[in-house]
Amino acid sequence: MAYEDWTTYTKVGDAQLDVIAETLTAVFYNGTDRWVSDDKGAGFFVPGFEHQIDTRITNGVMPVGGRIGIWAVTNAIEDMKFWEDNTSQACSLEINRGSAGNKQIATLTNHETGVSDVSGDHTTATYWYISILRAPTDIVVGLFTDAARTVLQDLIAVPVSGARTYRYMMNAISASNSGGAINGVIENLDLNEAASSHLTLLGVGN
Repeated sequence: MAYEDWTTYTKVGDAQLDVIAETLTAVFYNGTDRWVSDDKGAGFFVPGFEHQIDTRITNGVMPVGGRIGIWAVTNAIEDMKFWEDNTSQACSLEINRGSAGNKQIATLTNHETGVSDVSGDHTTATYWYISILRAPTDIVVGLFTDAARTVLQDLIAVPVSGARTYRYMMNAISASNSGGAINGVIENLDLNEAASSHLTLLGVGN
């Protein structure tokens, strides 16, 4: 398992986005651009990959309207609101407030089509261990509650054109229309596309 070293990525933002090798710690709120990105080369992300990433929200109460982008593959380096407004070639996974302040949900969006899928509630301040599978015609996200990825809490998915490829990896992505401040930790991004898949072992994406 080889984790991405985010100190080699291009950072946008101030000291409230802290980059230390395999860990990103950030505060997100309205109107402040923050993210890290890496140019993997044109057409790099094709169907067949599985990425893994871990995340938790560190403030106990999620603000109404708060957004924090955990992961995205894209052909346009911008924030999530830009992708929404411009139907950009981008797929992103973000964390939002759930049914109560101490609950969070995950939202997976294909910004090119505007289609999203939303998870059920998860308690804030506890980790989600995430696997992201690019199947032939969709992206599927498994949300696990254990680091070994054996306890699956939820699956969400959006359709993606089989011909669509992506160039850039982005993490810790802001949105200009986010609500109150969110403190988040993002860790252990693994881009080992050829690895045996936790999701395909469950029969997803076959």
